Amino acid sequence: MPTVRSVVRNFHEYGHRTSMHGLGHMYQSGDLCRKAFWFVLTIAGTCACFFHVIMTVQNYLETPVTSILIDDAAMAEFPDVTLCNLKPMSESLGEYYKDVVHQHFEDNWGFFEQWWPNERKRQVNESRVDYQRRLRKIFERYLQIFWVSDDSRDLGMMDKVMLLHCSFNGIPCGHKNFSLVQNYRYWNCYTFSPSPQFRFASSGHTEDTGLNLILYTDSNFHESIYDQFAAYSRQKFDEEEMTHPYSLKEYITTGGRTFNRILSGGRYDIEGIRIWLHMRVDHPMMSSIYNDVQNGKSALVHVDQMQYVTLNQPGERQCTNDPQEIIEYTTSFGHNPSTERKRRYTKTDREFAVEAKQQFVFDNCGCYSHHFPFHVNLTQLCYFVPLALRRHPSKKLLDRVACHDEHLRIAEENSYNFIQDYLKYKPCEYRKFTTFKTISTWPRSDEHIDFVNEFLIPKMQSGKEFIGKGDAHVHHIFNFTNENSAALLNKPILSHEELALSRLLNQDCHPNKSAE
Repeated sequence: MPTVRSVVRNFHEYGHRTSMHGLGHMYQSGDLCRKAFWFVLTIAGTCACFFHVIMTVQNYLETPVTSILIDDAAMAEFPDVTLCNLKPMSESLGEYYKDVVHQHFEDNWGFFEQWWPNERKRQVNESRVDYQRRLRKIFERYLQIFWVSDDSRDLGMMDKVMLLHCSFNGIPCGHKNFSLVQNYRYWNCYTFSPSPQFRFASSGHTEDTGLNLILYTDSNFHESIYDQFAAYSRQKFDEEEMTHPYSLKEYITTGGRTFNRILSGGRYDIEGIRIWLHMRVDHPMMSSIYNDVQNGKSALVHVDQMQYVTLNQPGERQCTNDPQEIIEYTTSFGHNPSTERKRRYTKTDREFAVEAKQQFVFDNCGCYSHHFPFHVNLTQLCYFVPLALRRHPSKKLLDRVACHDEHLRIAEENSYNFIQDYLKYKPCEYRKFTTFKTISTWPRSDEHIDFVNEFLIPKMQSGKEFIGKGDAHVHHIFNFTNENSAALLNKPILSHEELALSRLLNQDCHPNKSAE
């Protein structure tokens, strides 16, 4: 049996050989003060270690752990799908009826000649590249004012023209299954929302599972990107740009420019469809999940859904199973307030942040921003212009627009702070989507005949049937088939559907030629 003396001797030997820094330094130090220092430090470290272990074990015992094992295939909820054209204006319509569109801007807006004329002037020592970039920003602001105050629905993407083919889980669908959602950047977007009885499906999939679409973007079909660059010509010298700046009318009639070039930030290469995926109760523009598909491409988008269940833990923000708050956002509108359509959405953290930004703009400018989803009347938007002030804006109106732009910039720069301040609702159960996309060229040259016979010819025939049955497109502001349009055109009158589809069928047509 070991004696106390032998235990002390063994511990003393261990202290001299150990690699533990505190204990080793305590035994190897010759000075008594050093020994005392290392002794206190070793005891304090040991106590802290025991305290940390005790707290970890206690936290583990207080936190329940739940495990759920599912052998069967889970039922996945198919998301809503929102389609937006990266080029907001129909290019076949904008070219063929260019004179009609320009006349509307002249009659109702004076082509914005009286809006910030001094800002359009080129500044001293300003490079031409910087000047052109700043000029496009001004013209983009003009078109946003037009979008808020006027009615752009006739000029944007039409659901009837866009959908060449649609099926969901093997069942045919059409434009009546899509609802219009307007946005200042994309103008006409369309949301496909499956019926509740078809929304849920097992995780297994076949060739017909999901949403199958063939879409026509009505853009960059009849004109080469390089032709647009070659067509550019400069009309003014530096001195003229400083004294007699470009107007919106001069800008879009020079070098083959279009409204779409302004709306797309001056880029020629932007074309195709942006596909947003979101839950049925979420606003599409609040979603961060989207995929861009260029013209002439086929995209297969795989959607995976993950369900998250959160358990409350001490010391953390508590989740709740209470119903989420509901808010109504305006989804479509026109020149007549009675045409406004609203839809109910749930308020997530993003919606709370947007509401905070809207309130920030309102507190400083007395109006709301069109850059975010809004639930107020159009007349309460900062960019709304009454009919009487469209040709000659008042100083008060211009100041309100400038106030909006400044405080919108501040709000966007402080997005993180707004989100942190408005983390109010944390659901205990929620779903998230992840996507995987594969792209290929379509249709191939050997598929053109089949494509025309299977999709385009039936589309043209059904279009004639629709027109005959009174299901033709309802014009809002731009009635391209009336006598005034005929007088301006001096060429055959075509409906939007006829014009767009004729462009698709005739690859050799040119915007300056009459459609055959």
